[in-house]
Amino acid sequence: MSAPTGPTLPTFAKRGKRYFLDGEPVPSVTTILKDGYPAPALISWAARTTADYAVNRWDELAAMPPAERLRTLERAAWASRDAAALRGTEIHSLGESLVHGRPVEIPDAYVGPVEAYARFLDEFDVQPTLTECPVANPAHGWAGTPDLRAVLRGQVDYLLDLKTGRGVYDSHALQLAAYAHAAIYLDDDGNVHEWTPPQRVAVIHVKPDAVELLPVDAGERAYSVFRHASVVARYTRESSEAYKERRPWPIGRAIEPAHVA
Repeated sequence: MSAPTGPTLPTFAKRGKRYFLDGEPVPSVTTILKDGYPAPALISWAARTTADYAVNRWDELAAMPPAERLRTLERAAWASRDAAALRGTEIHSLGESLVHGRPVEIPDAYVGPVEAYARFLDEFDVQPTLTECPVANPAHGWAGTPDLRAVLRGQVDYLLDLKTGRGVYDSHALQLAAYAHAAIYLDDDGNVHEWTPPQRVAVIHVKPDAVELLPVDAGERAYSVFRHASVVARYTRESSEAYKERRPWPIGRAIEPAHVA
């Protein structure tokens, strides 16, 4: 557990993917958005991905027993998602090494995006001040880890997050709005410091052979939506826990006619 740098700052720690404030676990920004912000596009994406998998592996699936075929199709979309997430994680890691000027060995599959990221760093004269630095808002009960805070072209303090997917979406704006409204952050030595708001917020969209810097409106309106999503996420989490524990909430047990009040 880290030690606070001042009497008014809480203790803050990150262990693996979990965050703790004053010793108590708090949800991450990405978990809040996953559980509390609607993503209708994800449903159609899963259907398209499963259909594509079935069409392109028809003979392979036909040779399987029916139960195995069903399990394979059920996992198809999420296996594709996990593979894409792994690719993003690796590019993030290579990008972080590039930000710090460390030599890297680039896998063939990532040469295009990593070289494009290197050009971006040079063209925008990216001078990092914080990298993969956990942040939190104790008053609102969340924590997370933005990718980068940096001064661009020697002038403007930017809060930045790398995205390696096909597109950049409104949920990404809410994610960055949360980070921008943090109250504290954790340095590399485990010390807690006060967080100051950045001047600008943007997404670094890493494509196969190019990088775009996309400005993000991470103001009060976006942060208000994030906080509403946090309320929905908490309700979703509590109702799920009640279901697993067989507690009659939020839907109770059947009422007998004699017990109607």
